[in-house]
Amino acid sequence: MDEELKAIQSDLDNVLDRLANYMCSDKLQNAFNPPRPSDRDKAARAAFCYAKKDGCTNLESAVHISRRPARGPESYPRDSRLSEANPKGSVISKFMDALRAINDWDGSGWPLEDCYLELLGDVVRSWAEKECSYLGENVGLDLTKRKEVDPKSWLRETVAWEAFTLHLDDPGKYPVSEQLFELVGKEYGMSSSVVKRAYYSERPRMMREAFKEQGFKQWSDTEEN
Repeated sequence: MDEELKAIQSDLDNVLDRLANYMCSDKLQNAFNPPRPSDRDKAARAAFCYAKKDGCTNLESAVHISRRPARGPESYPRDSRLSEANPKGSVISKFMDALRAINDWDGSGWPLEDCYLELLGDVVRSWAEKECSYLGENVGLDLTKRKEVDPKSWLRETVAWEAFTLHLDDPGKYPVSEQLFELVGKEYGMSSSVVKRAYYSERPRMMREAFKEQGFKQWSDTEEN
C-alpha cells in the first residue's frame, strides 16, 4: 500500500473513531432517538448512510437514524406477516428480524447488519441449491395461506396514502371527506367507499400515526385523521 493510501486510511480511521464517540455521547438528543452504544461498525454505517447516492442530506440525520431501535413484531399491523412472533433466539426469529430490517430500509436507508446479510445469504443459497421449495423454508418460514393472499392490498394502501398526503399538504382544500376519497379513487378505478375503508384500516392508520410521531410536517389535529 502506497503512502497516499496509508494517509487516507489513517484519516478514515480517525474519522470513524471520532464519529463513533460522538454517536454514543449525549449530543443531538431528542425524544425519539436517545444516545445508544456505538462502535466503528455503526459509525461506518452512518457514514455510508450519509455518503451514498440519495442518502441523508447531512450527517446529523444519519446519527439520528443510527439511534432508532429495531422494530419488533408488535410494531406492525396484525394482518402483516412481519407481526408474527417466534421463540426468541430461534433461527426463524432472527430471519424475521432480517426481513423487518429489509422492510424498514426503504424508509430509513440504514444498511443491514452483517448478521442479517449472512442469514439471508444462507437462505438464498439453500433455495438456489434446491434444498428447499421456497425462500425461507429452510429456516422454518411457512407459506402464506392462500385464503389470506390479497394481491391488491398494496394498491389500496397506496390510494389511502395518496389521500392522506393530499390532505396533509392542504387540509383546507382537501379535508378528509367522501369528496377526497372519490377524487383519489377515480384515478385507480376505486369507489369512495373502498378508499374510505382502506384509509381507516389498521395499516394506513399506523402509518399516519408513525408519520405524526416523527413530526415531519404540520399535523391536522382532527378526529378524521
